[in-house]
Amino acid sequence: MELTNLISRYCIKVLLFSSIAGFLNCNAQKEFGNKYLRLEKVIKLPNVNGRIDHMAVDKDHYIFYVAALGNNTVEVIDLAGGKVVHTIKDLSEPQGVEYLSFSHSIFVANGGTGVCNIFDATTFQPTASFDFKDDADDAKLFI
Repeated sequence: MELTNLISRYCIKVLLFSSIAGFLNCNAQKEFGNKYLRLEKVIKLPNVNGRIDHMAVDKDHYIFYVAALGNNTVEVIDLAGGKVVHTIKDLSEPQGVEYLSFSHSIFVANGGTGVCNIFDATTFQPTASFDFKDDADDAKLFI
């Protein structure tokens, strides 16, 4: 019994020493300044109330998609023009949003219903949906 306690205390000391030695060997990241990010413009979302969640971008057409969870909408923003050009309505706690360039589609994962809706990115008409029952937000992992 005495030997077991001695070995246990020794193991704890070795683990503690190893942990401390590991932390002492860490170097903090060097500061790189603030010249890399700058505010380009502010785009107001006048009809959005409450929380927003995930965002996506169509970089070829300069379109930005914002899941406005508090509104139950996805806001479609023209980045070049700096304004909302469309609102996809009647969603249920949209959390995940993703744009797929190869199909020009918008995927919207609804946390309220567990449904993942797919919309045509030109007409904003629904093209398909998948019912994940409990957590459609996880669907973004597959996109």
